[in-house]
Amino acid sequence: MLKRKQTLALKSNSNTSLLLLLYYLLLLVYYLFITCLLFIINCVFNLFGFRISISDFEILKALSHGAFGKVCLAKKVASGDLFAIKIIDRKKMVSIM
Repeated sequence: MLKRKQTLALKSNSNTSLLLLLYYLLLLVYYLFITCLLFIINCVFNLFGFRISISDFEILKALSHGAFGKVCLAKKVASGDLFAIKIIDRKKMVSIM
């Protein structure tokens, strides 16, 4: 009787392991799908010239200053949405590296 309980326990553990493996495989497939989808969207935007540049924003005010640059509040001209933009000084970054 003990052997039967042990085999049942092994079967339930193997089923749990298989379900866990299937779950992780589905997560991996989902991650790869989303990554590929974002890559395709990015390629289409670059192909048709929908690139975002600093000229698309209006700098409103400086929020903070740091060792390598500053963070500014900016408004996107087309939609009016507010963003925080980090402006980094390349000379300071290169001199440290």
